[in-house]
Amino acid sequence: MTRLGTFTSSVPDQEYVAYVLGDSPWPTYGLTIRTTPSSKVYYFGFMEGAQVALGQPSDPNTGAGWTNYSPNFPPQDTARFVNMLRAVGKGIGNTAAHEMGHHLEDYGAVHSIGVFPNMDCGASPDNKLTHVKPNAVWTGVLIETGIAFLLEWGYARRLSSSACNS
Repeated sequence: MTRLGTFTSSVPDQEYVAYVLGDSPWPTYGLTIRTTPSSKVYYFGFMEGAQVALGQPSDPNTGAGWTNYSPNFPPQDTARFVNMLRAVGKGIGNTAAHEMGHHLEDYGAVHSIGVFPNMDCGASPDNKLTHVKPNAVWTGVLIETGIAFLLEWGYARRLSSSACNS
């Protein structure tokens, strides 16, 4: 039996929940199920992205081609494995926070309190961003996540190389 969340006397102990799922193939990065307190975050997409980012040229001499990082277990390159786990964790956390924003957007729209009224050109009647296309929003989110990952990855590489040299 799969247990989703914790409950006491049939009452959830949290108001909103983001479930982290490993469906394959993964349908999307995150999904808010409107009219319910549930969201879903699919980690396989983040893992695949991290494996691509941590890959290396297939031919190190020419830089041609690309081989994704695909660690054995237990991992031989602990630093790269930790970088992959950090990237996946950040992707999960950022997406869960984003999906919670959709719940707050819906709450704010229902109670007319203006919480996150412009979330992805969403549900609020106060939303003035109707000219922005959802694909443009998601392109921006993916680019920002990619840049953040690469900055973190570079920083982690510097830390690991300085630790190895000391």
